[in-house]
Amino acid sequence: MESLTTNLTISLADFLKILSLIFTAFTVLLARKSLIENTQWNRNQFASQLLANWSEQTLKHREAIESYKPGIIDFLDQNDLQHALSEEEAEAIYSSRPHQKQLWNLRFHITQILNYFELIASAYHNNIADPKIVDHSFIPAMQHYHKVLGNFIKVVEKHRGFNPWEPYTHLIIKS
Repeated sequence: MESLTTNLTISLADFLKILSLIFTAFTVLLARKSLIENTQWNRNQFASQLLANWSEQTLKHREAIESYKPGIIDFLDQNDLQHALSEEEAEAIYSSRPHQKQLWNLRFHITQILNYFELIASAYHNNIADPKIVDHSFIPAMQHYHKVLGNFIKVVEKHRGFNPWEPYTHLIIKS
């Protein structure tokens, strides 16, 4: 009788170990699912925040660019690059000095808007922002700006020896 009780106790202990392993595996799977969902929610939130900040981050820079060359952003057709910044204009803007107020200020407005595009592109490349939201909401506008400001990017790269907006440029080429 005693050996039967011992066998039942051992069997019950084994059963509890197995049940514990199953419960642990289920908990790990549930935690993994929760982490994946939370990560996606965070990506959506970050992309939504970028979208909500778009006007605030771009408006004053767009106005400065448009005041320098009216219609440069709104009227640039897909195949019409005559309204884009020329290489000569980009060189004059980049090489400007503080006494050349409009060009000097424009240099920093262009730099700031490109920095914002780099932030979006980096968030996209590093999977911090939801790629679907970025593709749908940002890429078309960012492609358009790249056509407008592409020569400025080239001039900066020529002077500095590197492209400070590489993530942005890479995203546009890839898209």
